[in-house]
Amino acid sequence: MKTSFKFFGLLVLWVMVALPISGQTLEKSLLWEISGNGLSKPSYLFGTYHLLTNEYLEKEHPGAFAKFKASENVVVEMVIDTPAMMKSQMHMLMLQNKLSALLDSATYRLLKNELKEQMGVDAAMFEQVKPMAINTILSMRYAQAASPELSQYGGVPMDLYFARQGAATRKNITALETIEEQMIMLYDHFSIQEQALQLTELLTNKDKNLSISAELVGLYRDKNIQGMYDIGKRMEQEMPSFGSLNFLTVDRNKPWSQKLPSLMQAGSQFIAVGALHLPGPDGLIDLLRKQGYTVRPVL
Repeated sequence: MKTSFKFFGLLVLWVMVALPISGQTLEKSLLWEISGNGLSKPSYLFGTYHLLTNEYLEKEHPGAFAKFKASENVVVEMVIDTPAMMKSQMHMLMLQNKLSALLDSATYRLLKNELKEQMGVDAAMFEQVKPMAINTILSMRYAQAASPELSQYGGVPMDLYFARQGAATRKNITALETIEEQMIMLYDHFSIQEQALQLTELLTNKDKNLSISAELVGLYRDKNIQGMYDIGKRMEQEMPSFGSLNFLTVDRNKPWSQKLPSLMQAGSQFIAVGALHLPGPDGLIDLLRKQGYTVRPVL
């Protein structure tokens, strides 16, 4: 379990940005100013991507980095703390099942080869780890392989950076969710049998996954969240074993949009969430606009 624990932080972040939602046409921007509706100061909404670090942010998006540095308050999806993480990782385990029994022999051999190639470990280490956790680990690895140029940027994933650096500089940090809530959402939503089908689909469509990952990174670097949304719709059609993914996006955006007004009323906020939580009729941009806020791109 040490290997799965090591990757936990990035597992959550990959899912937040790499899966689809419904959307609308939006300008090319990752940073959005929220004003009006009685706010004395504007707040800022920024779309993150887990493969990209604080060094990337500083070099490629200095405007967003400056808004973060100047902020007094920071809102993130969650704050990772070690005790809570260790307790919550039990959701990644399936004590009554084994991977070798869930997968057919051909798929299990394919999994063994992928784990050895991607991580240098034997599949036996993951025998009682839920398929969704392995799916997410491998998807993260595929995304890294699809965009090797990103390795030039050092530092930590920007989501983690906002939370850690914000706390270190005495900013007020608010988490929209707890680690426990995210773990339940990720690893308990689908049945173990459904997760096994999803892992099989991933393993047998590796090339497609690599291609989509490269597209997503390219569009993110181009600040094109509309393009990322379009890929999301395509993924929903091409990966039918997942069915509706509203539980990852729409079902979370709505309560988030209800939490943000009181926070913004109390003071300006720098709100950092996965980029694909922004677009769409049920994305944060549109949900906030429906509440009467002016939400405009900061290009």
